[in-house]
Amino acid sequence: MRLGVTKLDELVARAQGGENVRSLARDVGVANSALTRALRERGVVITRTVVDAALTKRLAAEYEGGATMRELEKGSDCRTAR
Repeated sequence: MRLGVTKLDELVARAQGGENVRSLARDVGVANSALTRALRERGVVITRTVVDAALTKRLAAEYEGGATMRELEKGSDCRTAR
């Protein structure tokens, strides 16, 4: 991964501000695992998205309404089991 110090500093700030690492990785076109490693090396604590009852209810309704698993994953920053 070759993003440069300035870009990595920006990504660190965004991650510390609460942005999801998967979204950040998509934005800059790098693998999630590579960005996670780079952020951890810079002291960022990576947490998983918590799916609470309200999000579960919303996802279920969208799925029943015809949304695909891919669409649900993309729209909620949750990763589906594969």
